[in-house]
Amino acid sequence: MRYTWFISGCQACGLVFTNPPPSQQEIDSYYVGDGEWAAEKLRPKNWAESQTRPLKPSQLSIVNTIDQAVPKTGTRRVLDFGCGRGHVLRGLKERGWETSGIDPMTAHLLQSYGHTMLETMPDEPMFDAAVMNHVLEHCVDPLEVLRGASRCLKPSGYIYVGTPTLDRLQEHGKDTYCINHKFHLSAFTQQSMTNLLALAGFRIVGVCPTGLSQRLALLAQRDDTARTLMAPLQDAQRELQAHRADKMPLGNLLPIRIHAFLGNITMLARQTARRLLRPVLSRMRYASALR
Repeated sequence: MRYTWFISGCQACGLVFTNPPPSQQEIDSYYVGDGEWAAEKLRPKNWAESQTRPLKPSQLSIVNTIDQAVPKTGTRRVLDFGCGRGHVLRGLKERGWETSGIDPMTAHLLQSYGHTMLETMPDEPMFDAAVMNHVLEHCVDPLEVLRGASRCLKPSGYIYVGTPTLDRLQEHGKDTYCINHKFHLSAFTQQSMTNLLALAGFRIVGVCPTGLSQRLALLAQRDDTARTLMAPLQDAQRELQAHRADKMPLGNLLPIRIHAFLGNITMLARQTARRLLRPVLSRMRYASALR
C-alpha cells in the first residue's frame, strides 16, 4: 500500500478536511524554493509585463467588491493573504489603497512594486479589508487563519474569501479539486464557511459571483455577535454522500465515518480496508480549537 488518507468532518465547525494532513515539512516542500507548487506558479514569465497587463475579470471583481464595500474616507489599508503575483493588490493600489501582502513564494518579487510584504498577520487591528482568495483550502487550520484575519482588521473591517466548494458537487463533479491530500487540504460549503466565519467573528454580507459552479466567494464583515449554525456539516455530508456511489466506493462518509483513499493496493486489501473502516469514528480534530 502506497498511501492511505481520510476525509473527516467536524460537526462543530462544519469543516471537511484531509486526515491526517501532510507534515509541515511536506507542505513547505510544495510551496517554497523549487517546490512543486512554486515551480508551477513561478514558471519563467515576464514579471514586469505581468504587473501592467489588464486584470482578469475575476481579479477585477475582487477589487471592485472591496473598493465598494469600504467607505472612501482617509487612508484605506488592505492585506492580501496569499497574494500570489499581486494582481488584486495592484488593482487596489491604483485606486488609492495602501497595500500589504503575505506570500512566501512571491514576497521577494512583489516588494519592489510598492507593496508592503509581511511574514505573518499582525495582531493589531490596522487593516480596513483582507483578501483570502483561494488560500484557505491550502491551510491545515483555516479557522485559526480566519481568526488571525479578524485580529488584524478594524472593528468594521471586511474580508473577501474565495475557495473551491462542495456545493453542487453533483453538478461540477470536481471532488479532487475540492479536496486532496497534497494541496487542497480543507473543503467548504457556503454553510460551513458561514459558520467558520461566525466562529472567527465575521458576518456574511454578500455572496459574490464567480462564474464557476465549483467555486465559492463571500464578503463578510467583522461582527463579534455573528451567530453560528446548528448543523454546519449537513450540506457537505449530503453532497458527498450523493457523490460517493461513482467516485468514492469505500463506504459511508461524513459526518463521523471516515472514507479512505487508497493507492496501489490489491482487491483483497481494498476489501479488508472496507471492513476495517466501517466502524471507525472520526475524533473531530477541530473540536479542541472551538472550546
